[in-house]
Amino acid sequence: MNSARPVSRTIAIVVSNLDYYTSKIVSAIESEARLHSYNLIVRLSKDTEDEDASLRQLVQEHVDGIILFPRGRPFCSDQVLWLKMDEYPIVIIDRNYRDIMIDSVCHDHLQGMYEMMQYLIGKGHKEIGYVTNALTGISSREERYEGYIKALFDQGIPVRSQYIHIVGATNNLIN
Repeated sequence: MNSARPVSRTIAIVVSNLDYYTSKIVSAIESEARLHSYNLIVRLSKDTEDEDASLRQLVQEHVDGIILFPRGRPFCSDQVLWLKMDEYPIVIIDRNYRDIMIDSVCHDHLQGMYEMMQYLIGKGHKEIGYVTNALTGISSREERYEGYIKALFDQGIPVRSQYIHIVGATNNLIN
């Protein structure tokens, strides 16, 4: 880390919205930050351009580090890449970028989906649908889909394209 940066005892989190899931994450981060005498700034980004602008502004405000829950893009933005190359303290939530090694905190999406499917199958369900946004290289979505397919395969249940709906796809059938 560049030692010339002033220490502010402030960190920031950038998220796209504050639904139940993200608000629980923000709440946990705030509690932990407070426990260690840090302040937390919360920024809501409207779109990918606003996310990048928020990151630039937070760096100019001399926050000590940034936690980013990035918008659904399959690759790291130029702004995140610049922060990583500048050794700026940044952690990504819920995403693994294939194009750069960057600190991240992620769920085990594959195992979580697999266990959820095992639970449903164990309850006697055999016709289980799957709804997702486009996979398009986004690791968390791809891993959940893989867990869905793996659980069906492992239980000898055929994968049926009519049970799979990809939001925004022109043809929702998976061949």
